[in-house]
Amino acid sequence: MSTWTHVAGVIRIDAFPLEQVYDWDEILGHQRLFDDEPVSGFMLPEGSEGTLTKVIDKNRDPNHLAAFTVMFYGDLRDYDSLPSFKVWLDQVCLNIKNAVFRQGSFQFWTDPVKHYWGRKEGHT
Repeated sequence: MSTWTHVAGVIRIDAFPLEQVYDWDEILGHQRLFDDEPVSGFMLPEGSEGTLTKVIDKNRDPNHLAAFTVMFYGDLRDYDSLPSFKVWLDQVCLNIKNAVFRQGSFQFWTDPVKHYWGRKEGHT
């Protein structure tokens, strides 16, 4: 029987000015679907059938400090490693340059049922 880890999360990234260009795959990790070719480099957390999905929302107000909100969601098959998830999130914090990881929250639900909930405060 497969282990499925269901993930929902969001992080806030503060930046000013908003005109700066970011390479989100390098910062947050590359996304890979089940039938995609393997990708080298920094990856989003990945199960045997692909990675989490990321959705990046840029604040439309150029004078607002809360520049980006990034949502993560997905169902990771054969993934039961919360320590490796923490390593990934720590690396995301290190990858952010000229911006600040302000805060984030993730919820994990694993089948068979184990329920985890975590938050990470940013650093200024």
